[in-house]
Amino acid sequence: MRLFVSVNFPSETVDFLYDKVTKLKKEALSMNPSRKENLHLTLAFIGETQDVQKAEKALSEIDFEPFEIIISGLGKFSRDGGDIYLAGLDKKGDYRKLEALALEVQNKLRGAGFEIEKRKFSPHITLGREVILKRDPSFSVPSHKVSVSRVSLMRSERIGGKLTYTEIFGKEAL
Repeated sequence: MRLFVSVNFPSETVDFLYDKVTKLKKEALSMNPSRKENLHLTLAFIGETQDVQKAEKALSEIDFEPFEIIISGLGKFSRDGGDIYLAGLDKKGDYRKLEALALEVQNKLRGAGFEIEKRKFSPHITLGREVILKRDPSFSVPSHKVSVSRVSLMRSERIGGKLTYTEIFGKEAL
């Protein structure tokens, strides 16, 4: 099964983000939009594995206190065949706590034997893939605070042709 670790958002934040997905769709010639229920922030990508219990155990060993992050700004990763558009994060406030949490998650998973990429952590929330716009977007993503108080082990699978993410384990903050 395909696994990753994420910060999932409360409904208010999901609604805020999905409004930006909707705006992006209106300005796109074509795109593969993120589904509302799939909006999240990835801390670590595990990939294909059957070692769910090892991943759960690694995450159960993580200790962190709740903190706030600020979602802000519209960005993109340029790709052939269409760009990936994303909501960014403000590097003010508790941003360093998010980086520390991601590093701890990645290190615990590596310690459990998972091969986690060692590239620089670049936190973002994907709004759409394969995006081709008529012109530059006419909107931005204003600052939106959200509390981080849980990390989730997620399963990624196609159900009825739709990419579906399901939480299979969660670790609450202290």
